[in-house]
Amino acid sequence: RDSDRFWFERPIEDGGFFTQEEIAAIKEVTFADIIKLNTEITTIPDNAFVISSDNNPSSDGLLDLTGLSGQATATVTREADYDNLIGFYVIADQQGTIIDSITGQSLTPGQEGYAEAAIDASVVDFKVDENLTTVNFDVTLPGGSILAPYLVTDGELDDVQNGDADIFFAFTAANSDGMSHILELGNGSDNTFTFAFEDLSGNDSEESDALTEPLSDRDFNDLVIDITIL
Repeated sequence: RDSDRFWFERPIEDGGFFTQEEIAAIKEVTFADIIKLNTEITTIPDNAFVISSDNNPSSDGLLDLTGLSGQATATVTREADYDNLIGFYVIADQQGTIIDSITGQSLTPGQEGYAEAAIDASVVDFKVDENLTTVNFDVTLPGGSILAPYLVTDGELDDVQNGDADIFFAFTAANSDGMSHILELGNGSDNTFTFAFEDLSGNDSEESDALTEPLSDRDFNDLVIDITIL
């Protein structure tokens, strides 16, 4: 569908045109301000959404720590009924390849056993217990590595291994519904990386039961994480 839009309105009786002062004030409004005005979330980092540019692409969906240390702070905001878990795992390249630490076998997204290998390669995870809240974390990541995000819906890593929860990745080939569940909104600007997560399945096949398998609403606001490398 078309991208979501927002706009600023001014009463016609006041002339219908913004003054220079009003335009200057509008330019200071952040995406975080818009979210706070239009949702029940009242606390969100002002820099939760970082605008990308040619020098700051946001298409790879990865936490690339090449040349960076591993000391970081993380801010996670939850707007979801599910008790989701998000985290990051080490990959060998930007295609999402995982090298099994025991066998040395390479696994790529979509191959059998990829999810299990990703869980084994997980280096950090985050959970926010209360809905409509924001929590700050101090974390140590493997500096110089390339990390990829994952999302466990309404469960823990053990639940995934037991078949009681779904896990989604930045690589759609690895996702059971073949759809995107993770967006990168800012990629390293001022050493800040921002990811947004969608926790509902996109499975809309005729066999799916909408009562037990809710279809994705594609809002990508169920969890938002803002990671700043110190």
